[in-house]
Amino acid sequence: MRLFAALCIIIAGLAALPGISFGADVKALLSEANTLFRSADRDFMSGKMDSAWETVTRAKETITAAKEADPSNSQVTSLEKRIDQLAEKIEKRRGGASQAAPAGKPATPAAAPKRLPATAGRYLMEADRALKRTETILGPDRDKQDPARLPARVREALAPAEENLGKLLAEFPDFSDHPDVTPKVERLEAARKELEALEGTASASKGAEEAARAEREKESGEWLKKLRPFVASKSRMDDAPYLDPEKEMVSYAGFDISSEELARRHRIHGEAAAALEEYRSAGVKEPLELLAETAKEIERRLGEFSAGLEGLGRTALDESKSQLEWGRAFTAENLPKAERGEEFNILSRDVLLRIQNSLDQAAVFLPEDDPDLAGARADYTRLEEEGALLREKRVEKIRLLPEKFGGSEGEAIREAVAAAIGAEHPGAEVLRMNIVSPAWKEDWRFQEGADRVLRLTATRQVTVQAAVKKSDGVFLLTLGAYSPKNPDWTWGPVKGYVMFSDKMLEENVNK
Repeated sequence: MRLFAALCIIIAGLAALPGISFGADVKALLSEANTLFRSADRDFMSGKMDSAWETVTRAKETITAAKEADPSNSQVTSLEKRIDQLAEKIEKRRGGASQAAPAGKPATPAAAPKRLPATAGRYLMEADRALKRTETILGPDRDKQDPARLPARVREALAPAEENLGKLLAEFPDFSDHPDVTPKVERLEAARKELEALEGTASASKGAEEAARAEREKESGEWLKKLRPFVASKSRMDDAPYLDPEKEMVSYAGFDISSEELARRHRIHGEAAAALEEYRSAGVKEPLELLAETAKEIERRLGEFSAGLEGLGRTALDESKSQLEWGRAFTAENLPKAERGEEFNILSRDVLLRIQNSLDQAAVFLPEDDPDLAGARADYTRLEEEGALLREKRVEKIRLLPEKFGGSEGEAIREAVAAAIGAEHPGAEVLRMNIVSPAWKEDWRFQEGADRVLRLTATRQVTVQAAVKKSDGVFLLTLGAYSPKNPDWTWGPVKGYVMFSDKMLEENVNK
């Protein structure tokens, strides 16, 4: 009769349940199932088997609805497993009570379990509190957790349960099968299994992360070998493996350093720019911090060096503008005098040559399309035309400048100039020749090598004047004699070329 009555109560309870919507919110269903599970567990621990069975049945139905709504939800799966375990224990306890009664007689209530000692009860209470905290982390609060820290959080929450249950079982072994103790031990084991699974997943993830980091370090290490020597610092200990004086980017550029040193710095910065471009083209996605820092520093130094070179160009351009201004003032004063037949002066070729050299030097460091440079070149062309007009109007004033060169290469210079005259003016007779520069002057130039790399090179040059006689008269030729610097920094052979040609009177050749 009691079983029949209990069955009727269960049926009535089920009939009273509201219909569970499979489209209900999974979180709400999960929360409801968890609440029912806790209630059933409390009834089970209190020996209220009928009430526990009724509640756990409702919990099973609710968790089933949640699973149908979201079959892949791990929290639903975990809670379902624990509900099934509790239902199995309740069913065994209820079945055991029925079988203990003699045939044909109603089952007698089971004997009340022996009361736990106070200390054991305290251990059990602390363990239960820790288990609830753990189950909350693994259940309703799981979505709030950082997946990377979840195993650590679970282990931390579970530690008091392990400690207190361990003490209880060690100090009170006779109570290991106590109905209040057994469920806690089972819950502890379930939590341990879930923690083990979490740690396994975390370990695999950590292994993959470490492998990825090792690959990153390897890739960045290879690029650091290529890039770091350009910016490695002696004051930084971890830069020791990368120090290479032949690659250090010294980004200062000024007229107070030699052409050799400027050329060396230009070469190094060119190599650094090429290496940086190669690195960027490689598309390194996750460079180490030192590699990213290195790339930024190379870029900064390239900008600084470029600005320094442009500064050299601006200085040379300003010098040419100053000379042009003086030249224009000179022609503005003397051209009107020549037109009126008054005494006037001619513009010396030295002035034009100095301006030309300054413009050439500015062009080494400034962009080809620089508007200021283009304007200065146009001004130079006009000044050259005005100077030629003055010379035409006063041919009798044209004279060779005096010999000034005191170096040991005078003979080589004269031979090179004579060859240039023969090539430019075949059959011309050289009447007189003076090297009008007191010494060699070094200039910088960009030169493209056989490997198509643009390099800054140095040349030295002197100015030579020669009076030559041709079939159409006597002319004063202004020539340049230059010697390029070899890759080993020795000076190459002297070569000559014609720069200007002016008519002059033969009687003035030796004056």
